Amino acid sequence: MKSSPSSSSVGLMKALAIFGAVVLFLLFALSISLTLRTARRAVSLPPETVAPSAERVGAIGNGLLGELGSVCGGEKRLPCRPGTMCSVEMDGEMQGICIKEQVVLAPLAQFGEACGGSLPFCSPGLFCRKDASRGSELFCAKLNENAPFIVSLKLEGMTPEAGIYHAPAGTKVRLVIQATNAERVAVLLDGKSLGEAKKDVGGKFVADFVVEIDLDAELRVTAFQKEEFSSLAVKVVADT
Repeated sequence: MKSSPSSSSVGLMKALAIFGAVVLFLLFALSISLTLRTARRAVSLPPETVAPSAERVGAIGNGLLGELGSVCGGEKRLPCRPGTMCSVEMDGEMQGICIKEQVVLAPLAQFGEACGGSLPFCSPGLFCRKDASRGSELFCAKLNENAPFIVSLKLEGMTPEAGIYHAPAGTKVRLVIQATNAERVAVLLDGKSLGEAKKDVGGKFVADFVVEIDLDAELRVTAFQKEEFSSLAVKVVADT
């Protein structure tokens, strides 16, 4: 007996339905497999598989490579920019942080030691004195009533804290120096001359300078009477 056209159509539709269901199941299974594989790979790989840029490697907080607070040293010997230094030795494997360069005050000459020229300044309470018995040699002697002497040093615009004067970068600072027996007063900032202070009334001398970014230096004023002199130094820094 031959099948009727209607029964053949029903059989074809059933076959197509079964085939479609199989295709959908395979697609669903493939999707699940790919999802699980991706998840396993994300767990097994480090968070960032592409090598980060040098700027990102050295960054910590808001600083970029070489800036204050950024990572330095280590196996890659990450550098710090000029004016800063790494808190660890750069030839080691440890990582450190970029910090401000530490100012090391110059050694001072003691009582009876030679001074003047390129020699060290005399310690506080002493002045560099000329003595005829020593020819042209100057030496550190105790202060007396004839010695050039800095009575006080005021830094207008800066705030003293723990023996260090600080102010925001860009601040204009006025030095007011009170001195006795002084013909002139010279000013050094980080070993560089700022010239001579302007002589004012009442034994006062004044000078100005601007706080630069990352300032961390020794400010030294020196009162002269001919070749003889005495000096006073303070540390000045810019606020970070």
